Order: sequence, then structure tokens, then C-alpha cells
Amino acid sequence: MTVSRAISSAKLSRQTAWAWYMAAGALVTLMYVMVPPVAGNGRVMNALGLSSSVAIVLGIVFHQPKLRKAWIAFLIGQLLFFCGDGSISARGMGRGWRGEQRHGRVRRGRG
Repeated sequence: MTVSRAISSAKLSRQTAWAWYMAAGALVTLMYVMVPPVAGNGRVMNALGLSSSVAIVLGIVFHQPKLRKAWIAFLIGQLLFFCGDGSISARGMGRGWRGEQRHGRVRRGRG
């Protein structure tokens, strides 16, 4: 089987969307760890965090679960996590939570 035939036979549907999302997320995560232009980029992790919220919304819309309120609560929690992570990333300007710089030294402030 050729690659083009394999790609054309792999169709995106409601039943296979989760597998495609998982594969794409795994690929982006692997790129985040190993590919130099993407490696360590906070925006990539923030995009992955937002994509999970989008996936939850699409799941609610497509599947119409009986426990819709529980899924909406899960969505709100995920969005709050995304907002918190994004604000920490923006405020830190490339630094860790306690001020660690990328090269490992700790910035010591007064107070």
C-alpha cells in the first residue's frame, strides 16, 4: 500500500476524530521536546491547552451527552487552567515560576 493510498483511506469522521486529535497532539508534543525551532516554546504548549478546550466543545456538540453540565464544568476547568497557564507564561517572560532563567541560574531578589 502506498502512502498516498493510506492517507486517502484514513478518513476523518466523528468516530475517528479522537484518534486524529491524539496523533496530532502527540506529534506536536514530540516536536516541542525535540525540534529546535519549536522546542521549549511556551506558545506551543498554550496552543495545546486551548486545543483540548476546543476538542471538549466539539465533543459536546457532536455527541450531545446526557451529562452535558458535567462536560461544561470540565470545559470551564480546562479553560481556567489554560488562562492561568497563559498568564503565568506571559508574566514570566521565559522564566519559571520561581524566577529560574533558561540557563539554570536563579535570580535572587530583595525582600
